Amino acid sequence: RNYYLEIADNAHILSHRLAENCSRGPFLEEDLACTNVALDLIGLAESVYNEVAKLSDENVSGDDIAYRRDEIDYRNCLMVEQPNNDFAHLMTRQFFIDTYHYYLFTELSVSSDTFLSALANKSLKEVTYHLKRSSEWMIRFGNGTEESKNRAQAAIQRLWRYTDELFTNDESYSDLIGTGVYPDQDKLKKL
Repeated sequence: RNYYLEIADNAHILSHRLAENCSRGPFLEEDLACTNVALDLIGLAESVYNEVAKLSDENVSGDDIAYRRDEIDYRNCLMVEQPNNDFAHLMTRQFFIDTYHYYLFTELSVSSDTFLSALANKSLKEVTYHLKRSSEWMIRFGNGTEESKNRAQAAIQRLWRYTDELFTNDESYSDLIGTGVYPDQDKLKKL
């Protein structure tokens, strides 16, 4: 349950951060792309919340789990909570998360947990597109003006400190790693 919630909460919170940027993109096509990524992430979160609700002993819905928990009960990483400072910051955060999601879902696609495996296989197409898009923006910032380079570099420096949290193994997951449910985060970090 806790591992499912980590995946869902990261996608849920990040989707809301991206949605805050709606109508603020540098141009219309990019504005729509950010909004679509937010919708993909909320769809991912919804799938997982609904599965957690099915597994619950209580009579709860996916929406109850998504919206009716105390803030302390959310299991998301701090990176997805970071405010949108500017577009370079938003895309740098997205690049870090997209890269992590790509390798995470690649590993989960062979998970012994049938739900996680199905979720990962379904999500990989979207995640691959997200990573391609955010990677292109990182290259564009680097090859752009001095200001775009400086903004992207500042975002990297600001957000880098949050990347280690993505690869923290929760001790309670050690059995899940050994049975092939949960990927070894140390292995993910090396990818």
